[in-house]
Amino acid sequence: MKKELPKVFANDFDKKIDNIQEVYYGNNRVDNTRLSYDEIITKANNLFKSSSYVYKVDCKLKINNQIIDKTIIGRTKNGLITRDNEIIKFSDIEDIIK
Repeated sequence: MKKELPKVFANDFDKKIDNIQEVYYGNNRVDNTRLSYDEIITKANNLFKSSSYVYKVDCKLKINNQIIDKTIIGRTKNGLITRDNEIIKFSDIEDIIK
C-alpha cells in the first residue's frame, strides 16, 4: 500500500532576489602599545606555569613592531631562551602572544 504525499502549494515568485552582499575587512595594523617590563615578565612566567607546558612553548613575540614566531624552551634572569639557542632580552620584547 503506497500512500501519496499531499502536493505542496508554492506561489509563483517573479521578483529578482538581491540579498547577497560582499563585505571585506582588512586589518594589517600592528598595535603600537608596549607592555611594561613587569607585565612581560608576568606573561613569560604564565607561559611556563600553564598546564600545556612540558618542555617548550610555541608563541609569538612582538619585537620592534614585528611579530615573530618562536619556540621558547626556558628563561633566564634577563630573557627567554629559544629553541634556536637564542636569548631574547625582556627589554627588547614588546608583547608575548600565546
